Amino acid sequence: MKIDRYHNSSDTDDKSRINTPMYNCVLYVRGDFTVSSATEDYYEFVGENSVLPFTELIDSEDADILKDSISNGCREEVELYTRLVNHLDEGWRNVYIKLESSDRTEEGKKLYRIDLIDIIDAGKRITYLNNAAQKYRFYMSIKDEYYFEYYPESNHYTVYKYINGKAITVYNGDFDEYSEKIIAEAKDTDRMAEQMNQFTRYLKGRNTSFEMKWKSSGSMEGSEGNYLLRGGISIYNPDIVTGVISSEGKSDDMAYYLTAAGKDSFTGLLNKKAATEYSVEKIADSPTDIMWMVIIDIDDFKSINDNFGHAFGDTVIRMVADTLQKHIGKHGIIGRFGGDEFYALMHDVPGREELKLILKVISKDLMYAFDDKIKLTISVGVSQYPKDGTRFDILFGKADKSLYIAKEKGKNRHIIYDEKIHGEYSEDSIKYQTVSYMVSREKRRGMLVRCISDIQEHGIERFLGNPNLQQGLLDLFDLDGITIYGDYGRRVILRFGDYSRKPEDRSVIAADGTYPEQYEHETVLTISNINRLKSISEKAYESAIEQEIGASVRCVVKNSDKPFVFVDFDVFNTNRKWSDADVDILTILGCTLGELLKLRES
Repeated sequence: MKIDRYHNSSDTDDKSRINTPMYNCVLYVRGDFTVSSATEDYYEFVGENSVLPFTELIDSEDADILKDSISNGCREEVELYTRLVNHLDEGWRNVYIKLESSDRTEEGKKLYRIDLIDIIDAGKRITYLNNAAQKYRFYMSIKDEYYFEYYPESNHYTVYKYINGKAITVYNGDFDEYSEKIIAEAKDTDRMAEQMNQFTRYLKGRNTSFEMKWKSSGSMEGSEGNYLLRGGISIYNPDIVTGVISSEGKSDDMAYYLTAAGKDSFTGLLNKKAATEYSVEKIADSPTDIMWMVIIDIDDFKSINDNFGHAFGDTVIRMVADTLQKHIGKHGIIGRFGGDEFYALMHDVPGREELKLILKVISKDLMYAFDDKIKLTISVGVSQYPKDGTRFDILFGKADKSLYIAKEKGKNRHIIYDEKIHGEYSEDSIKYQTVSYMVSREKRRGMLVRCISDIQEHGIERFLGNPNLQQGLLDLFDLDGITIYGDYGRRVILRFGDYSRKPEDRSVIAADGTYPEQYEHETVLTISNINRLKSISEKAYESAIEQEIGASVRCVVKNSDKPFVFVDFDVFNTNRKWSDADVDILTILGCTLGELLKLRES
């Protein structure tokens, strides 16, 4: 059935609901759907209604489906989303049910199994369990232990350790192959074979519980030492043997990033030394695998501390750390390099598009993490192994250079290093780039001053009739075209640039005499991706697509509270993440031109 009514959980305290059991019920019914037996939560869920046939508690159309299935021998399982009467809130609750045949009988008559899940509580419970899982992963990261799982049916064996909330796999494959490998690599093969035979008996015998000492000579966790193995059949899944490998006296050569000292005490992420050590080892062990070195910096963090206090700044740091762990943790390691700077080494991300998607999701999560209090943004620099280098220092330098570019271009963006675009990396490149960006910024400001002074002295025609000035503006701001519309957007006053089509008058923006609501309130509309324009104005979007415009800064000047002059600075066939500095300068210039044109038109 189509579910069109949902239980309103807003009247119930969320915390109390999470701590109540999830109604994941199992019941066995007779052919007439009276209940033969059920789990305790079913009786709690439906209360006195448990004496009624199950089909009387759900919508009649869905009850008929279940009845038809049993009439036909219930040869296939039936799954439904329906509504069920319950006693918890004296109304309907939306539930998922599955009906299937069972091996159970009652007095020689067949019983049928129904699984029932309360959809609302299931969603809340999943959230609760995910949070609990994250908590226990953190606890497991703190403890200096390894964990193993063995699946007797498939002979599959896994050994892993939690680092920074992420399971780092030591071995994952066939147990017999693992056993042979461990014995072959041991210094004392006889002793190792004896230990392994005992361990094998425990695993394949599915012992309820066991404990044994293990002396490693370079196996088990890659270092020598004495260990204690404890395990047994999982109480949650009797088909799995699980256990813990604990060190009896820590090995002196244990990697620093595996120790508690390698954690940043404030966030739980790896500290700078641990993250660096891990990265150097990972790079050495992965000569051909693609990896991404990522440096993340919180934008304007000093202002956050100054305006909202250091306690809130600490909250921001933790939020960023948690968000990075959530999205990057399954792809690699995350470290805190101090203050508001974070670091990640990511693997299992095959290409740039996949990487950009991850970074985009992180940015979106952070941007709205504190509602309207602050707009939290980050700048990110990235380098790629082995394309950009095979040494940690080189990769880090290129990622750091990319971060600097991201900051200079206006923050709130990521830059993936590309030598053709960003130039060769050297120890002096950052210093050189600092100077070049300062010069470029001053050139843009200088042009703004000259343009406005020239227009004030010689009039607006000085700009409209000077293609050299217009081309200089395109070159300096890396633009492809400038268009100015007058007469409430109905007439083209200036069109400069290699546009793919020259529009006729009255064919753009406001041909129907209407304007998007944004133009009633905003002086400038910054469009990084032209697809955004579609939701603002269908006509403006269609016109932009025809002109192959990919991004634009549009300045709007009003006359009697109606948008009158539009000054567009356009980029073709690509998106553009505009820097705040460029938008400010173009806005000043665009609005100046618009105001002068409004005077001329009037």
